[in-house]
Amino acid sequence: ALNIRRNLAQYTNGSASKPQADDLLVFDGHSGNPYGHVAIVSKVKKHHLEIVQQNPGPFERSRVDLPLKLVDGKWTVEAEG
Repeated sequence: ALNIRRNLAQYTNGSASKPQADDLLVFDGHSGNPYGHVAIVSKVKKHHLEIVQQNPGPFERSRVDLPLKLVDGKWTVEAEG
């Protein structure tokens, strides 16, 4: 749906739209990072996508592949770990 305040199309994880290169992926916060995180989708393949990110933390990589699944007509990106 279009977020009028941000003038951006937003999709939930589990969307009929497949992610595309240059999309932003927004992660929810957690106990180690209550603010969340943002990454850029750099490549999309059949069963995974690659993200690039800045400030991933001391033990994470800046370039990461995440599983991408199509289930019941909806694309889902699975978070690492």
